[in-house]
Amino acid sequence: MKIFDSLRSRAAGPLWGLVFSLLMTAAGVGLWRYATGMEASGQTDESLAVGAMVVGVFMGVYAGHEIYRSRR
Repeated sequence: MKIFDSLRSRAAGPLWGLVFSLLMTAAGVGLWRYATGMEASGQTDESLAVGAMVVGVFMGVYAGHEIYRSRR
């Protein structure tokens, strides 16, 4: 519980945003590998993979910007 107490600073939100962005990007890569590995997969799997990766990248950029802005 002490770890979470130390994360109650102003940078805790963007740090959790970075964690979320890494998870979303990893999920997108996993979905992409699954979609390309299956020969009979539809366009839905690839669309979900691209969507998850785009959300992860945008969230990572935004969280990185907020971390950079809070330290200035």
